[in-house]
Amino acid sequence: MNKDKQNRAKIIKELSPYMTLGLDFAITIGLFALLGYWLDGKYDSSPAWILSLSLFGIIVAFYKFFKVVLKKKKKITKD
Repeated sequence: MNKDKQNRAKIIKELSPYMTLGLDFAITIGLFALLGYWLDGKYDSSPAWILSLSLFGIIVAFYKFFKVVLKKKKKITKD
C-alpha cells in the first residue's frame, strides 16, 4: 500500500508540469484577446487590436508550451 502511494506521488510529480498547459494556453490567449477587445473599443479600431493581440497571445502561449516541454526533455535525456 505504501509503495503504491509512492508510485502515485512520483507519477503526479513527473506529470505536474503538463497538467496545466492547456489552461495556461487558454488563459494567455484569452487575456491578450480581451486586451485587444478593450483597445478596439477605446480607439474605435475594430478588429485591428483584437487580431494582432490574439496572434501575439498565441505566439506567447506556444513559447511557454515549448519551454516547458523542452525543459522536461532535457531533464529526461540527462538522466
